[in-house]
Amino acid sequence: MSGPSSGAGGATAKDAAAKGPAGKTGSWLVTGDDASLLGDAVSKLVGELVGDRERSFVVEDFAGEELDVAAVVDACRPPPLFSDRRVVVLREAGALTSDQLQPLLSYLEEPMPTTKLVVDGGGGTLPAKFVNAFKQPGAAVLNTDVGSRETHSWVTERLAHGPVKLEPAAAALVEAHLGEDLNRLGALLVTLEAAYGTGARVGPE
Repeated sequence: MSGPSSGAGGATAKDAAAKGPAGKTGSWLVTGDDASLLGDAVSKLVGELVGDRERSFVVEDFAGEELDVAAVVDACRPPPLFSDRRVVVLREAGALTSDQLQPLLSYLEEPMPTTKLVVDGGGGTLPAKFVNAFKQPGAAVLNTDVGSRETHSWVTERLAHGPVKLEPAAAALVEAHLGEDLNRLGALLVTLEAAYGTGARVGPE
C-alpha cells in the first residue's frame, strides 16, 4: 500500500517541495510499492521543481531498460541554457542493474548545483548502495509507502484538493470503499467530477 510517508531516511512530499526549489537538495529518489502512486509522486515533485518555467526548456526525461545511464549523467552535467536549472528524470531505475546505475553513483558524489535530479525507483529492487547514496547531504529519499495509521490523513488530504468537494459522510464512504487499494482514488475522483461537475459538493447519497 502506497502514498507519501516519512520514515527512516525518508522525506514527505511537503519536505521535498520545501527543500527543492528553495533549498539545497538537488537529487531525489522516489520509492514505493504502488507504481501508480509512485508515479503520481514523481509527477508532483517534477511539477514543483519546474514551477512556472517553460517545461520543454527545463525537463529531460529518461526511461527504458536499454537506457544508457551515462546519457542521464550527460544531461545532468551541462549548465542550463534557457533557465536557472535543469530537471532530469530517470524512470523505473529499479529495472536497471548495479553496473548500469554506477554512473549515477559517481555523479552523486559531485552533482551539479543547477541540476535537480529525480529518480523513480520503481520497476524492481534497487541496490542498497544506490539507495544509501540518496541519504547523503544534498539528496533525499521520498518514500511513498503509507502505513495503516496514515491512511485516513492521506485520503483526507487528497480529497481536500480534489476536483469535487465531498461532505464528511461521503468522504467516509470513499475511504471505506478504497480500503488498502489507495491507487483507485484518482480514477474515482475523475468519475465524480464527470458526474457532478468541477467544484461540486457531493453528499453520501
